[in-house]
Amino acid sequence: MQSNPLPVARQGVDQGSALPQEGFHGSMQQHSFDWSATETVIRHCIGECQDNKWTTTRGGFMAAGPSGKATCQIDLPSMMAVENGEYQHPNDYLFSMPNAVTSQHFIALLAADAAALGVWRNGDLLRHRVLTGYTVRKQQGKAQMAYQRQGGGGRSVGARIRKRETRRLFQAVSDTFVEWQEDITPCRNLYYAGVTRVWNEVWDSKRPAATLTRDDPRWIKVPKSIRRPRFKVLEHIAFELSHGRVITAL
Repeated sequence: MQSNPLPVARQGVDQGSALPQEGFHGSMQQHSFDWSATETVIRHCIGECQDNKWTTTRGGFMAAGPSGKATCQIDLPSMMAVENGEYQHPNDYLFSMPNAVTSQHFIALLAADAAALGVWRNGDLLRHRVLTGYTVRKQQGKAQMAYQRQGGGGRSVGARIRKRETRRLFQAVSDTFVEWQEDITPCRNLYYAGVTRVWNEVWDSKRPAATLTRDDPRWIKVPKSIRRPRFKVLEHIAFELSHGRVITAL
């Protein structure tokens, strides 16, 4: 496949040997690609693997030669991924491409003392917001909500401030859901990070967002722990969700 190289992303590219992958034998290489290159990548791989058998994987497709050894694996960008088994061949997936690339996506990263929210359209940031609050006890580094749940007192001035700040912070998150309703409603996927107790503060806020609930089927968990949600972290998560990779046997 070197004679007609794949398009690669501007960042996060590793054209060296990939880590061992199930189904592959011998040397491999991997390319990272931007969501906008998905169609080009798929068509390229189909052309290079015409005599191979394609099967679906958890996040894309895999081609294997007559011997059963994997020759190519396409891991689709998470923002454009499909359910395992939804398409039997990457050609079938191409028919859904117009709907996939024109949809919007929402990302919400929550921690005990901060939240980073953003909406992306066609891979471009449409709007974002970072919210912070004095909700963590500086000396011990423990969130006020966790401290109280473990039986800690809340009588000091600092404790009362942190409790008030906790309510304010997560009410602000809920209010943002309402304010951004027109942009969130058409989103294809809603990505989130944060422990359950933090999200419960949002759902149990005094003015919960009626148009966005915890039961919305579009919610997809970001498989990473986010300690300090900030704009750079939000951008990094969006980058990872909007990029895929191709692994090829050498």
